[in-house]
Amino acid sequence: GQVYFSSGEFELAIADLTQVIRINPKSADAYINRAACFTMIKQYDKAIEDNKSAIGLDPNNDAAYYNMSAAYQLKGDFAKSLAAVDKAISLEPNNPTYLIGRGMVNFCAGNMDKSAEDYKKASQLDPKNRYSRLMYGLALMRQGKDGAGYFKEYLEKNNNTEWPKPVFRMLTESISPEECLKIALESDKEEIMERKCEAYFYIGEYYLLKNNKAKAKEFFEKCMATGVSYFNEYIFSKAELKKL
Repeated sequence: GQVYFSSGEFELAIADLTQVIRINPKSADAYINRAACFTMIKQYDKAIEDNKSAIGLDPNNDAAYYNMSAAYQLKGDFAKSLAAVDKAISLEPNNPTYLIGRGMVNFCAGNMDKSAEDYKKASQLDPKNRYSRLMYGLALMRQGKDGAGYFKEYLEKNNNTEWPKPVFRMLTESISPEECLKIALESDKEEIMERKCEAYFYIGEYYLLKNNKAKAKEFFEKCMATGVSYFNEYIFSKAELKKL
Protein backbone atom coordinates (compact mmCIF):
# COMPACT_ATOMS: atom_id res chain seq x y z
CA GLY A 1 0.00 0.00 0.00
CA GLN A 2 2.79 2.41 0.86
CA VAL A 3 4.63 1.58 -2.37
CA TYR A 4 1.49 2.20 -4.40
CA PHE A 5 0.95 5.50 -2.57
CA SER A 6 4.52 6.59 -3.30
CA SER A 7 4.08 5.80 -6.99
CA GLY A 8 0.78 7.69 -7.19
CA GLU A 9 -1.40 4.60 -7.63
CA PHE A 10 -3.86 5.63 -4.97
CA GLU A 11 -6.74 3.28 -5.82
CA LEU A 12 -4.42 0.27 -5.51
CA ALA A 13 -3.03 1.68 -2.26
CA ILE A 14 -6.57 2.03 -0.91
CA ALA A 15 -7.32 -1.60 -1.77
CA ASP A 16 -4.29 -2.87 0.14
CA LEU A 17 -4.85 -0.56 3.11
CA THR A 18 -8.48 -1.66 3.27
CA GLN A 19 -7.23 -5.23 3.49
CA VAL A 20 -4.90 -4.20 6.34
CA ILE A 21 -7.89 -2.72 8.20
CA ARG A 22 -9.87 -5.94 7.68
CA ILE A 23 -6.99 -7.94 9.16
CA ASN A 24 -6.30 -5.49 11.96
CA PRO A 25 -9.19 -3.05 12.55
CA LYS A 26 -7.25 -1.42 15.39
CA SER A 27 -4.45 -0.15 13.15
CA ALA A 28 -4.58 3.65 13.43
CA ASP A 29 -1.71 3.91 10.94
CA ALA A 30 -3.69 2.04 8.28
CA TYR A 31 -6.58 4.48 8.63
CA ILE A 32 -4.22 7.46 8.46
CA ASN A 33 -2.49 6.14 5.36
CA ARG A 34 -5.77 5.33 3.64
CA ALA A 35 -7.03 8.80 4.55
CA ALA A 36 -3.99 10.27 2.77
CA CYS A 37 -4.94 8.30 -0.35
CA PHE A 38 -8.52 9.54 -0.20
CA THR A 39 -7.23 13.10 0.12
CA MET A 40 -5.07 12.69 -2.98
CA ILE A 41 -8.05 11.55 -5.07
CA LYS A 42 -10.18 14.38 -3.64
CA GLN A 43 -12.51 12.17 -1.61
CA TYR A 44 -12.23 14.47 1.36
CA ASP A 45 -15.21 13.18 3.36
CA LYS A 46 -13.79 9.65 3.32
CA ALA A 47 -10.40 11.04 4.35
CA ILE A 48 -11.98 12.87 7.27
CA GLU A 49 -13.84 9.74 8.41
CA ASP A 50 -10.67 7.64 8.27
CA ASN A 51 -8.75 10.21 10.31
CA LYS A 52 -11.60 10.26 12.83
CA SER A 53 -11.35 6.46 13.04
CA ALA A 54 -7.62 6.77 13.71
CA ILE A 55 -8.29 9.32 16.45
CA GLY A 56 -10.89 7.00 17.96
CA LEU A 57 -8.20 4.34 18.22
CA ASP A 58 -5.47 6.77 19.32
CA PRO A 59 -6.87 10.03 20.75
CA ASN A 60 -3.43 11.66 20.91
CA ASN A 61 -2.46 10.92 17.31
CA ASP A 62 -1.22 14.31 16.14
CA ALA A 63 -0.73 13.11 12.54
CA ALA A 64 -4.41 12.18 12.25
CA TYR A 65 -5.48 15.64 13.43
CA TYR A 66 -3.07 17.30 11.02
CA ASN A 67 -4.18 15.20 8.06
CA MET A 68 -7.82 15.79 8.91
CA SER A 69 -7.11 19.52 8.96
CA ALA A 70 -5.73 19.26 5.41
CA ALA A 71 -8.88 17.49 4.19
CA TYR A 72 -11.13 20.11 5.77
CA GLN A 73 -9.01 22.86 4.25
CA LEU A 74 -9.32 21.36 0.78
CA LYS A 75 -13.10 21.24 1.29
CA GLY A 76 -13.00 24.93 2.13
CA ASP A 77 -14.13 24.44 5.74
CA PHE A 78 -11.49 26.62 7.37
CA ALA A 79 -13.10 26.67 10.83
CA LYS A 80 -12.93 22.87 11.19
CA SER A 81 -9.51 22.82 9.57
CA LEU A 82 -8.19 25.29 12.13
CA ALA A 83 -9.72 23.34 15.03
CA ALA A 84 -8.03 20.13 13.84
CA VAL A 85 -4.60 21.66 13.23
CA ASP A 86 -4.80 23.50 16.58
CA LYS A 87 -5.22 20.10 18.24
CA ALA A 88 -2.23 18.71 16.31
CA ILE A 89 -0.10 21.66 17.45
CA SER A 90 -1.26 21.26 21.06
CA LEU A 91 0.14 17.72 20.91
CA GLU A 92 3.34 18.70 19.02
CA PRO A 93 3.87 22.45 19.60
CA ASN A 94 7.29 22.63 17.95
CA ASN A 95 6.51 20.75 14.78
CA PRO A 96 7.25 23.17 11.90
CA THR A 97 5.12 21.15 9.47
CA TYR A 98 2.05 21.65 11.64
CA LEU A 99 2.78 25.35 12.04
CA ILE A 100 3.10 25.66 8.26
CA GLY A 101 -0.22 23.85 7.94
CA ARG A 102 -1.93 26.30 10.27
CA GLY A 103 -0.22 29.18 8.48
CA MET A 104 -1.73 27.88 5.24
CA VAL A 105 -5.24 27.65 6.67
CA ASN A 106 -5.00 31.15 8.13
CA PHE A 107 -3.69 32.52 4.81
CA CYS A 108 -6.54 30.90 2.90
CA ALA A 109 -9.05 32.24 5.43
CA GLY A 110 -7.59 35.76 5.14
CA ASN A 111 -6.15 35.80 8.68
CA MET A 112 -2.84 37.28 7.52
CA ASP A 113 -1.62 38.35 10.97
CA LYS A 114 -2.03 34.84 12.38
CA SER A 115 -0.60 33.31 9.21
CA ALA A 116 2.52 35.48 9.55
CA GLU A 117 2.97 34.38 13.18
CA ASP A 118 2.81 30.70 12.23
CA TYR A 119 5.20 31.01 9.29
CA LYS A 120 7.62 33.07 11.37
CA LYS A 121 7.77 30.43 14.11
CA ALA A 122 8.06 27.64 11.51
CA SER A 123 11.00 29.42 9.86
CA GLN A 124 12.69 29.82 13.26
CA LEU A 125 12.30 26.10 13.95
CA ASP A 126 13.45 25.16 10.44
CA PRO A 127 15.63 28.03 9.12
CA LYS A 128 16.45 26.19 5.89
CA ASN A 129 12.84 26.13 4.72
CA ARG A 130 12.75 28.98 2.19
CA TYR A 131 9.02 28.62 1.60
CA SER A 132 8.24 29.39 5.25
CA ARG A 133 10.25 32.57 4.89
CA LEU A 134 8.56 33.37 1.60
CA MET A 135 5.06 32.97 3.02
CA TYR A 136 5.99 34.90 6.17
CA GLY A 137 7.10 37.90 4.11
CA LEU A 138 4.09 37.60 1.82
CA ALA A 139 1.68 37.50 4.78
CA LEU A 140 3.37 40.64 6.10
CA MET A 141 2.92 42.36 2.73
CA ARG A 142 -0.75 41.37 2.64
CA GLN A 143 -1.14 43.23 5.92
CA GLY A 144 0.51 46.32 4.49
CA LYS A 145 3.68 45.69 6.49
CA ASP A 146 7.29 45.71 5.32
CA GLY A 147 7.56 42.21 3.94
CA ALA A 148 9.69 43.56 1.09
CA GLY A 149 12.22 44.81 3.63
CA TYR A 150 12.30 41.35 5.20
CA PHE A 151 12.95 39.80 1.78
CA LYS A 152 15.74 42.27 1.01
CA GLU A 153 17.45 41.52 4.31
CA TYR A 154 17.14 37.79 3.69
CA LEU A 155 18.53 38.07 0.15
CA GLU A 156 21.52 40.07 1.40
CA LYS A 157 22.42 37.24 3.76
CA ASN A 158 21.60 34.47 1.27
CA ASN A 159 22.82 35.51 -2.15
CA ASN A 160 22.43 32.14 -3.91
CA THR A 161 19.90 32.11 -6.73
CA GLU A 162 18.05 28.79 -6.43
CA TRP A 163 14.28 28.69 -6.60
CA PRO A 164 12.19 30.28 -5.05
CA LYS A 165 14.70 33.13 -4.63
CA PRO A 166 13.45 34.70 -7.90
CA VAL A 167 10.05 35.10 -6.22
CA PHE A 168 11.72 36.99 -3.35
CA ARG A 169 13.35 39.24 -5.94
CA MET A 170 10.07 39.81 -7.78
CA LEU A 171 8.30 40.81 -4.58
CA THR A 172 11.06 43.34 -3.88
CA GLU A 173 10.72 44.72 -7.45
CA SER A 174 14.26 43.56 -8.32
CA ILE A 175 12.91 41.60 -11.29
CA SER A 176 9.62 41.70 -13.17
CA PRO A 177 6.91 39.01 -13.07
CA GLU A 178 7.88 38.11 -16.65
CA GLU A 179 11.49 37.54 -15.61
CA CYS A 180 10.39 35.45 -12.64
CA LEU A 181 8.22 33.28 -14.88
CA LYS A 182 11.03 32.91 -17.41
CA ILE A 183 13.31 31.52 -14.69
CA ALA A 184 10.58 29.10 -13.60
CA LEU A 185 10.17 27.86 -17.17
CA GLU A 186 13.89 27.07 -17.34
CA SER A 187 13.45 24.32 -14.74
CA ASP A 188 14.09 20.63 -15.47
CA LYS A 189 11.34 18.94 -17.45
CA GLU A 190 10.44 16.80 -14.43
CA GLU A 191 9.76 19.93 -12.37
CA ILE A 192 8.30 22.26 -14.96
CA MET A 193 4.61 21.93 -14.03
CA GLU A 194 5.38 22.35 -10.31
CA ARG A 195 7.47 25.44 -11.02
CA LYS A 196 4.75 26.89 -13.22
CA CYS A 197 2.19 26.23 -10.48
CA GLU A 198 4.32 28.10 -7.96
CA ALA A 199 5.28 30.96 -10.27
CA TYR A 200 1.69 31.60 -11.37
CA PHE A 201 0.48 31.79 -7.77
CA TYR A 202 3.19 34.20 -6.62
CA ILE A 203 2.73 36.37 -9.70
CA GLY A 204 -0.97 36.43 -8.86
CA GLU A 205 -0.07 37.63 -5.37
CA TYR A 206 2.23 40.28 -6.90
CA TYR A 207 -0.69 41.72 -8.85
CA LEU A 208 -3.07 41.37 -5.90
CA LEU A 209 -0.69 43.49 -3.83
CA LYS A 210 -0.91 46.10 -6.58
CA ASN A 211 -4.71 45.88 -6.44
CA ASN A 212 -4.85 44.59 -10.02
CA LYS A 213 -7.50 41.97 -9.36
CA ALA A 214 -8.02 41.10 -13.02
CA LYS A 215 -4.35 40.15 -13.50
CA ALA A 216 -4.29 38.39 -10.14
CA LYS A 217 -7.32 36.31 -11.15
CA GLU A 218 -5.67 35.47 -14.48
CA PHE A 219 -2.58 34.02 -12.80
CA PHE A 220 -4.46 32.20 -10.03
CA GLU A 221 -6.50 30.51 -12.77
CA LYS A 222 -3.29 29.62 -14.62
CA CYS A 223 -1.96 28.09 -11.42
CA MET A 224 -5.03 25.87 -11.08
CA ALA A 225 -4.86 24.97 -14.79
CA THR A 226 -1.52 23.22 -14.12
CA GLY A 227 -3.46 20.55 -12.23
CA VAL A 228 -0.78 20.32 -9.53
CA SER A 229 -3.48 20.01 -6.87
CA TYR A 230 -1.12 18.60 -4.22
CA PHE A 231 0.95 21.81 -4.10
CA ASN A 232 0.28 24.50 -1.51
CA GLU A 233 0.24 27.16 -4.21
CA TYR A 234 -2.63 25.41 -6.00
CA ILE A 235 -4.61 25.38 -2.73
CA PHE A 236 -3.81 29.04 -2.12
CA SER A 237 -4.91 29.97 -5.64
CA LYS A 238 -8.21 28.16 -5.19
CA ALA A 239 -8.86 30.10 -1.97
CA GLU A 240 -7.87 33.43 -3.53
CA LEU A 241 -10.20 32.89 -6.49
CA LYS A 242 -13.10 32.28 -4.12
CA LYS A 243 -12.38 35.60 -2.43
CA LEU A 244 -12.09 37.40 -5.77
